[in-house]
Amino acid sequence: QAEHDGNLAKCLQKLEAMYMDSTSNEERAALCFRLSRVYYNLLSSDDPANAELNNSKQKLAELAKSAHKFAEEAVKIAPNDFRSHYWYGVTIQGVGDNGGGTKYKLQRLPDMRSSFERAHELNPNDGNT
Repeated sequence: QAEHDGNLAKCLQKLEAMYMDSTSNEERAALCFRLSRVYYNLLSSDDPANAELNNSKQKLAELAKSAHKFAEEAVKIAPNDFRSHYWYGVTIQGVGDNGGGTKYKLQRLPDMRSSFERAHELNPNDGNT
């Protein structure tokens, strides 16, 4: 079992600072998909150090929306980066699970599928896509 030490919250703070200081699209795209991943992982974190970030339905919905926002930006900046497309699909599911509801997920299913298919096209050797 992983040690609980607030690593996700610390990582989020560092990535957000790096994002604010980023100057190139390449750097920003890499930071966006990483921020998306950290926000998404905070949704299911049981680390007490992260509790203030995910201790209510409203906060979970905000985390999911932030994860999706950064994934969306990553796809716009780096349309040929498989990780951006992968996390875009994952975060659609996250928004649906945290406030968006079943109707949202069903409406966005074609987007999820196309993002995973695009991620696979870009990197067929990745085990997640």
